[in-house]
Amino acid sequence: MKPTSIIFLVLSVILILTGLITCGIASGMAKSQDIEIYEQSTDDNGNTIKQIDIEKYNIKSISLNLKNADITIYGNSNKSYIEIVNFNINSYTYSSSGGSFSFNDGMDIVSFFNFNGEGGGFKGLRYFLNKSSFSSKPHKINIFLSNDCQVSSIYLSIKEGNYREENVNLSIAHEVNVETGSVIFKNCDFDSKTKINCVSGDLTLDKSYVGEIKASISNGNFKNNAINNDMYSYSIKVSSGSVYVDGENRGKAYSVISASQLTLADIEIENGDAIISAD
Repeated sequence: MKPTSIIFLVLSVILILTGLITCGIASGMAKSQDIEIYEQSTDDNGNTIKQIDIEKYNIKSISLNLKNADITIYGNSNKSYIEIVNFNINSYTYSSSGGSFSFNDGMDIVSFFNFNGEGGGFKGLRYFLNKSSFSSKPHKINIFLSNDCQVSSIYLSIKEGNYREENVNLSIAHEVNVETGSVIFKNCDFDSKTKINCVSGDLTLDKSYVGEIKASISNGNFKNNAINNDMYSYSIKVSSGSVYVDGENRGKAYSVISASQLTLADIEIENGDAIISAD
């Protein structure tokens, strides 16, 4: 190695060590004065949480692109906000401007050098001194929606993880793409268009009316635990598997039109079953 290279290497190490020592001292001083220097908080179970206020940024559309995480949306909340749970803050980018919230699990070189406050980019060496930044706990994104929030569209792409929606009664257009994981709507009641693409995993409607839903399932089952089957219209096609209605095998295709039609389910399954039952 050339002498010049050695000098630059030594200087780099000195600068990094100086930065870490400075951050450590500042962190200790902030803690002693009860000053919060991290964007994330830590709950009683050791989960790190960053919160985004949906109402503050007037968010109307949400777009999430995730590698490995579970997403849950809760309706009937007192306020609307997003929780980013157990993600290292220097490992993702997000934007909350112009009425849109976007989150990307990953950071390229351009995003790394974005230092513009709210949003993605490198957040500083101090996070390398925070043990909770390197948590091995499962990644999660929780979205809480009040009944008067203005969110009207949600786009999700998950490589590995589950998507769950509970007690939502807002008219929100959905597009959900899951490579490996399940999709569940529980106790939901809304009238909007929903598009689901699930490569490996089940799609479940549990006592839910979800407007117009179009789903493609490569390997997995469609399950509807209905409140009242008369409220659903179905167009179901199964390539390898069967359609079961209240335990009765209806073959590989099932079509019925309901006068009420609170849910119109257009389902295509390559390998799996469609299982429909009602209480």
